[in-house]
Amino acid sequence: MDKEFFNLPLEDIYQQLNVDAQVGLTKEEAQKRTATYGKNVLSDGKKESPFKLFFKQLTDPIIILLLSASVLSIFLGDLMDALIIFVIVFISATLAFFQEYNASKAMEELSSLVKAKITLLRDGTPTEIEVEDVVPGDILILNSGDILPADGRFISTNDLTVNEAVLTGESFPVEKEVGNLEGDVPLAKRSNSGYMGSNVVSGTGKMIITATGRNTYFGGVAKDLQKQAPMTEFKKGLNRFGRLLMTISVVMILLIFFLNLTMHKNIFDSLMFAISLAVGITPQLLPAISSVNLSLGAKRMAQKDVIIRQLDVIDNIGGMDVLCSDKTGTITEGGVKIDAAFDL
Repeated sequence: MDKEFFNLPLEDIYQQLNVDAQVGLTKEEAQKRTATYGKNVLSDGKKESPFKLFFKQLTDPIIILLLSASVLSIFLGDLMDALIIFVIVFISATLAFFQEYNASKAMEELSSLVKAKITLLRDGTPTEIEVEDVVPGDILILNSGDILPADGRFISTNDLTVNEAVLTGESFPVEKEVGNLEGDVPLAKRSNSGYMGSNVVSGTGKMIITATGRNTYFGGVAKDLQKQAPMTEFKKGLNRFGRLLMTISVVMILLIFFLNLTMHKNIFDSLMFAISLAVGITPQLLPAISSVNLSLGAKRMAQKDVIIRQLDVIDNIGGMDVLCSDKTGTITEGGVKIDAAFDL
């Protein structure tokens, strides 16, 4: 339903979502809505296959240059040189692959450790379910300490206060109430609505779910976070260097080949000589050296409880002077506690 549900009468919301506030949804209807709206999760559930993840490591310009050099070495009859280059490329790609694969698995394991649950009405009976099974139209029963699993409207409150710092940055709890709001009210002032990621500080209440998963306000933020991250300066530098070497190799092959032709030398010998020079200038150990050093950096970060998903971001971390983070509600609790007091 429309995200601007805060200014709709509750009766209209009940009608649009086809639900009785005293009974909630039936199990059968909840299953149908799960099939229609999907699970109440922020990710789309698609995982990058290990094969695709490994193949991605081979798209680096320097790797492509080395693979081309190995093929040319086979063409020149130098099988040992070709094998060495293949082994170097394989080691480099494997190191980067396992780092990204293990980091992804670690993130999945961390997520699976926390299976939050919420109480709601199913067939008129209070039932505890996992938050990912919440669907639009569900009637939640809220108590102190609960985290709102989706967006919705409050249909009853009893001294209910909610911390919305994750959305607004405001660390003080907001008092919630039942009623309609008129006009274009900013999110921080919507006293009749609750949003995914907020948590109940005190009181009790009931809320009807109007949006779940990626259709929530928090889901909109998650969509932006899941977009392809920009390439790091380290990666850009390696790519520029790889493209430069490829350009030099092609120009060298053509130049030496045509110079030898003007000197009336054998065409095949001229071509072989030009290709040999091109193979000789390729930095065969550069990918392996880069991957090994970045892997060591990732291992040291892991010892500090930091998961590195992509190796090339380590260069950015190394050049970081100040880290700015939205810490309220994540790193900190958004509150002040007295540790000690002294009489003056």
